[in-house]
Amino acid sequence: MSLQRPKDTGNELDHSSHREEGEMYRLITTLALLVGVHPTSAVSGGLRGKSLIFSQPSSTSYVKLLPRRFPELRSFTLCLLSATELTRNHALFSYATPDNANQLLFWVLELAAQQIPFELPDPGSLLRHLCVSWESETGRITLWADGRRSLVKTARQGQKVTGGGVVILGQEQDQVGGGFDAKQSFVGELSQVNLWDRVLGQREVSEINRGCGCLGGNVIDWSTVAFESRGTVGISDSPECEL
Repeated sequence: MSLQRPKDTGNELDHSSHREEGEMYRLITTLALLVGVHPTSAVSGGLRGKSLIFSQPSSTSYVKLLPRRFPELRSFTLCLLSATELTRNHALFSYATPDNANQLLFWVLELAAQQIPFELPDPGSLLRHLCVSWESETGRITLWADGRRSLVKTARQGQKVTGGGVVILGQEQDQVGGGFDAKQSFVGELSQVNLWDRVLGQREVSEINRGCGCLGGNVIDWSTVAFESRGTVGISDSPECEL
């Protein structure tokens, strides 16, 4: 599947202006349904009850998830919990393979028409639970925000997500495992990243939204996935898991 990352419009965001209440922002799911190796130690045991804190813009801070296996996907559901005060473009989840650096990209933008955009009310700095699902046979793609479903769109019918790639949180890969740009980096809190090789039903998504790690993904399970942390990413207890 070939759907490229949004092109630069050449317009700079005015960071001095405040967003008005009710202003919409766009969440972009980029599906390109078609290594650089760093000396560091993988942390086993997963991230159950933990949040990642990206404290400042950076081209060197990120978390690499290391699932035991990333198969070819003809359907998936990706869920995560995030909060940020950014008013610029930023990447939450980036999956890249040698043939396409934007194999699967969860991307948030403030302006400009993009591919597969979903317009949502601006949550400000509040935590928001997001899920996106896609299946190849019909091309049906759906977004959930805090357990509520968006309208359904279609994209890349009959295509697939290539397996065996690299998963990065907090950065957008322009090449496998690298090519990061601080201006696209995530600043904020990120947690409960799970990926399934199937489309979850509405009831399952609602249960995940209400719980904390109650249902882990069978491709990426936040509670058990190994990971590598680079730069200044902090790891803290997630208050939501104490409720």
